[in-house]
Amino acid sequence: MTQTYMIPGFESVITAPVGQPQVIKTQYGTHVVLVSKKTAPVVKKQVAILEKTAVASKETTNRIYGQASKFAGIAAGAKAGYQAAVDSLGVYSHKTTITEATSSYGSIDQAKQVTRWAFDAKKGKASEIITIDNKYFFVATVNDIHKEGFTPVSEVAQNIRMNLYNEKLAEARKAEIAARIEGMTDISQVAEALDAEVVNEASMSLAPMGGRIEPALVGAVQAAQDGKLSGPVAGAMGTYVFVVNSRETGSFYTANDAEMFAQRKAQYNAQGILPTMSANGVVKDNRERFF
Repeated sequence: MTQTYMIPGFESVITAPVGQPQVIKTQYGTHVVLVSKKTAPVVKKQVAILEKTAVASKETTNRIYGQASKFAGIAAGAKAGYQAAVDSLGVYSHKTTITEATSSYGSIDQAKQVTRWAFDAKKGKASEIITIDNKYFFVATVNDIHKEGFTPVSEVAQNIRMNLYNEKLAEARKAEIAARIEGMTDISQVAEALDAEVVNEASMSLAPMGGRIEPALVGAVQAAQDGKLSGPVAGAMGTYVFVVNSRETGSFYTANDAEMFAQRKAQYNAQGILPTMSANGVVKDNRERFF
């Protein structure tokens, strides 16, 4: 571990004594750390950043293209041939789900040509070589096609099962916490009983908190009685017990908040025009097929 490569909150490890365990709390959780060995400290100063881009030679490009051509020849435009090419050439085939808006494949951008081929092809077909930016060579096959509308339950069963499991787990955790804090009225007492910390949120509104979306908590806070211990509330990222210390009235905190709200509302309205018109059958938005 160096000063350059460490997660935020671990800075004290650099000066920690060797052989003495310590507890460090970061945004990722609670860590028990033991420094077993240290190198001698060295003063480091950054004086320059050197960058060099590796560009494939003509020989390398031709060799890779030859391999892609051999693959496409074995595939012969069919999924069965594609799989035979994978097996016989010992290459890795990456499976992915795309939409008409997909334009990037991993670190390769501006690859909409691959997406267009996939949406024009039939199930079980394989492509010829698709060249992107004269540097990348794709050979693709279509495993399945999902028509516009809801995904079949059989294909999302695992996701549904996981969501239900998480919901049941959250409810069980909520019931456990409710039993442990029954009769308590002080938030500090609750924190001690649950071995947790009291976090003071300076302000909370119906908008997400610091990028975190906890609708159950936000809704509970809006409906809670001031100064009274409330909860537990089962959220998406945890179970919450809280006290509302004070409540501001009015639409906005400051003039800047009002201005930001107006800008966001205008942005949302602009973004919602085409989806609304499409949903009502007035227009068909085909931009994703071309851009």
